[in-house]
Amino acid sequence: MPILSIVGGQWGSEAKGLAVETLTKEGLVDVAVRTGALNAGHTVYDGDKPYAMQLAPCSWINPSVQLVLGAGAYINQEQLEKEVGWMQEAGKPASGRMMIDMRCGIHTKEHVQREAGLHEKMGSTGKGCM
Repeated sequence: MPILSIVGGQWGSEAKGLAVETLTKEGLVDVAVRTGALNAGHTVYDGDKPYAMQLAPCSWINPSVQLVLGAGAYINQEQLEKEVGWMQEAGKPASGRMMIDMRCGIHTKEHVQREAGLHEKMGSTGKGCM
């Protein structure tokens, strides 16, 4: 089985999410793995409704796709719960198809506080993910 990897070579806003959304809607994705943190996101459309995802893989729009938060992902519980709620509301629940690797990190409000003020000094996103 082939593996397709979508990787950006710039600072973001390269339409990686759109590429994943297109491949997913064409039925070319069986398992979607997402790593990353709150400092990045991808907008995906379910019908006409946009969803700004920061943690969950954009491929959730296809209920047959297995979803994985992979090793090294930096998970904020509140954001993940919000995104899982969006999936539920859209009739495409995460239950039974989302796996979280035990090597993921946990992102807390303390991380944001530690990074406070660095946005102006070093170009940080200010979201505690440096």
